[in-house]
Amino acid sequence: MSPLDLLPGLWVGLLGASLAAVLRRWFDPVPWRILAAFAAVLLLLFAPVLLGGKVLLPLDNLRGQVPFQRLAPAAPHGNFLQGDLIQLVTPSLAAIRTAWTAGRWPLWNARVGAGMPLLADPQAQALQPLVLLGYPLSLPRAAGATAAMRVLTALVFGFLWLRRQGLTQAPALAGSLAYGLGGFLLLWL
Repeated sequence: MSPLDLLPGLWVGLLGASLAAVLRRWFDPVPWRILAAFAAVLLLLFAPVLLGGKVLLPLDNLRGQVPFQRLAPAAPHGNFLQGDLIQLVTPSLAAIRTAWTAGRWPLWNARVGAGMPLLADPQAQALQPLVLLGYPLSLPRAAGATAAMRVLTALVFGFLWLRRQGLTQAPALAGSLAYGLGGFLLLWL
């Protein structure tokens, strides 16, 4: 384990603290104990990715393709239903990072078939704010940090929405956990 393995966790912590400060200053404050509960949930779900150097991509899916066919199976095994993360989404994210780094708009990916639009492709997520916040990290580390930020965003704003509906803190926390940890959101992480 390297000290660099802590960077995604520190980055998500810094972004989460910034979000809490902005909300406290200009919007509805989220109580500290609720933020602590959200931090505990994120650590339960993403500690190996944020603080342990693991990668939140189904890399085991690559074993069926050249030159990775002779690699040993990963533990735990990748989810073959999420092959699009390895074959479509992550290569598009890499192409977008390359274009932004070169100082040009990510309009077209010439490496896919006869070419494919990047900026117009919703799976490429060229201007998605949480993906943009992951750019200071390397692509494999950014995958876990972006997933954690998506869950944190769902938890925080779900809680705030339920509080605006008149619920007290405990039911709003339960509702935000049900929403933020629901299958629809977690399926695509």
